[in-house]
Amino acid sequence: MLFGIHGWTTHRIDGVVMSKRILLPCEQLEQLYSTEGWSMVEIAAQMGCCAATVSKRIHECGIKVRSGRFPSSKITPEILERLYSEEQLPIARIAAHLGVSIGTVHNRRRAYGLSPRRMRKAPISFTIRPKTKRIRESRNFFVWVSG
Repeated sequence: MLFGIHGWTTHRIDGVVMSKRILLPCEQLEQLYSTEGWSMVEIAAQMGCCAATVSKRIHECGIKVRSGRFPSSKITPEILERLYSEEQLPIARIAAHLGVSIGTVHNRRRAYGLSPRRMRKAPISFTIRPKTKRIRESRNFFVWVSG
């Protein structure tokens, strides 16, 4: 048995979980992961094991792991303060402008210590009724009489 080319995986036989060794050669992992850009989940599905096994083997083989699932966003405190505090843009518009999610804008706002804005109240619209007296209430409606 060669060290460094095997990984463990499990499978079920008649409901009993059994372990088996599978081949995960470093060269093949390097080809799929680094050269062809496959994800660890895709490699695991192809090899018949779990993504954790692939991750472990990639680290054991010394293959450089790609950083993060999403590219890091370049939201500086100055940009966010200008858009959020000075220009008073809505969070959704800031997110669209910067190409990030609304949650990212909220998280950065908190991280940079920008206080949340108060909810703006819409102007209250109302109509003035002439003085009336309520004379009778019937089920779900009122009858009004001017007078």
